[in-house]
Amino acid sequence: MGKVYIVSDSTADIPKELQEELEITVVPLKVHFGEETFEDGVDLNPEQFYKKTCYCRSNSNNISANPASV
Repeated sequence: MGKVYIVSDSTADIPKELQEELEITVVPLKVHFGEETFEDGVDLNPEQFYKKTCYCRSNSNNISANPASV
């Protein structure tokens, strides 16, 4: 039987220790605030996300994680 790979998007908030232990690949979700684009967990942490959500005048949206980026 071949090797099984576990892939998740970043919204699952899987702890780093568990990602490493189970060899889980996490693909970052792209989040848009107005003209700015961030990758969840890469250049936008949860605290920054919630601050931007509260203070951003334009609506935020996101784009699904791209499987090709694995």
